[in-house]
Amino acid sequence: MPPSDAPSVSVVIPVFNGATSITRAIASVLAQDFTDFEIIVVNDGSTDGTRYALHPFGEQIRLLEQGNAGPAVARNAGIAAARGEYIAFLDADDAWLPAKLSLLVEALRSDRCAVLAFSDVVPIDAHDRQVAQAPVPRALAYAPSMDEMLSRWWPIYPSAVLVQRATVIACGGFDRGFRRPGYEDPLLWLLARQHGSFVYVDRPLVLYRYLPEFERMAKYAPGLAIFADRVRCHFGAAGDILIADLRGAHLNVLSHEGLVAMALGDMRRARRAFRTVLRCYPGHGRTLSRLLRACLPTAFATALSSPRRRRRWAAHGRIALKVEA
Repeated sequence: MPPSDAPSVSVVIPVFNGATSITRAIASVLAQDFTDFEIIVVNDGSTDGTRYALHPFGEQIRLLEQGNAGPAVARNAGIAAARGEYIAFLDADDAWLPAKLSLLVEALRSDRCAVLAFSDVVPIDAHDRQVAQAPVPRALAYAPSMDEMLSRWWPIYPSAVLVQRATVIACGGFDRGFRRPGYEDPLLWLLARQHGSFVYVDRPLVLYRYLPEFERMAKYAPGLAIFADRVRCHFGAAGDILIADLRGAHLNVLSHEGLVAMALGDMRRARRAFRTVLRCYPGHGRTLSRLLRACLPTAFATALSSPRRRRRWAAHGRIALKVEA
């Protein structure tokens, strides 16, 4: 049981070299229309001006310092220091809309069987411009069952979550094996779902820093093998469909990126894409041959593709460049 003077919510914000965004993140918490919270910021060994950006907040935050160990370990440090009944996570490059805490606290308190509530998000770029539609499709705009979470990746983003602290502790927190961002959060949601139901609040309540699909897949690829290992450990064969779904998504996105880059003559980018595929699919024959071609001089590599195929992938690349611009 939390102390009688404990806040209802402990907000845990891990930050690594987030000097340009951490002020906005904390300010968005202080602007909530729900005020019964504490803010715990875990500085994960930042080497930029993060510490100085935190100074003006003074006693409005509890600051924990640690050597760089990754977001999973940083969040766990915040969880260990938390006093609230609920924990809300906020990444340093995201921000909340004012009703985020009040709506999710109400959702959890109104359902005694629920252990976690989450909402939709607004995808934004580094300049706070919305760059895509809300990423929770209408077909998935509800709280998933355990079977559904084991059949595909579910769009539950850390900054959009409110979870019972007791549940997080019962799950052991975030897996320390994830030293970099990538799949430590969906693993915890899977474990939490074993302890009770979830609640979905059908509103975008978070400004979510969105990366283009290729960058996102490349960033998270190293954690996929760890995730697959942990899912098999906890769920056995029941997790095979989920693992296959995620690996297939990585294969499709990264292979497409590599083929487009080759057609445009950008062999460096093609090599990066194909090497990332091989992290997910070691020994994947087609990708190995593509990587070997991408290591050849550009003229030889492009000559090995048919003109029709080069034109098709180059067209894909030009369309993608227009969209990104």
